[in-house]
Amino acid sequence: NYSLQAFYETDIFAAVGTDKDNYTQTQNVNINAFVQQGDTRLQSDEIKAFITKPDLSIYSLELFDDGLHNDFNASDLIYGNSYDETNLIGIYYVDVIANITINDSNFIRQSGSSFFVESLPYVCGDANNDTKVNLQDIIYLVNYVFKGGPEPKPVKLSGDANKDGKVNLQDIIYLVNYIFKGGPKPCST
Repeated sequence: NYSLQAFYETDIFAAVGTDKDNYTQTQNVNINAFVQQGDTRLQSDEIKAFITKPDLSIYSLELFDDGLHNDFNASDLIYGNSYDETNLIGIYYVDVIANITINDSNFIRQSGSSFFVESLPYVCGDANNDTKVNLQDIIYLVNYVFKGGPEPKPVKLSGDANKDGKVNLQDIIYLVNYIFKGGPKPCST
C-alpha cells in the first residue's frame, strides 16, 4: 500500500492585525483576520488566534464573523474577537491559523503579528486612582486587605506604598505615617 500526498502552490493567504500596536495593561486588544485568494476574501471553516504572552504562556482565542466579536459586520469575511488578558508588560505575539475548504480541498494558512503592552501610569500610594494620596487611599486599602474589597486601581502596585512587591498591612501603616506623621513619600524607599 502506498499513499500519495501532493502539494501545490496557491495564492491563498491569511492576514492578521490588531486595532493598534501599543496598549497599556488591562486594555482590550481587538484582533482581526481574513483569508484571501487573489483579490477575493474567502470564508474560513475556522480561524483561531494563538496569543503568546511575555511569560511564554499561550492563550487560544476563536475568531468569529458574526458582527458581535469586534469583527466589523456579520458575514463580511473579516473575523475577529477581543483579547483581555493584557496584565503582563512586554511583547505579545499573535499567530492565526485558518482552515479553509475550497472544492473539497483543505487548506491551512497561518499569519502572525505582535503588539506591546506597557505599564499603566499610576501614582504610588494612590490606591483608589483619584490622583491624590490621602485618607481615602488608606480606607481603600483597609477594605482591600481586610474586607475583600476591590484591588487598587489602575494596577495593584499603586497600593504598594512601601515598594516591597505586595499590598498588605505594611502599606496601610506606611500611608498612615506619610499622611499623618510626615513620613517618607510612597515608593521613596
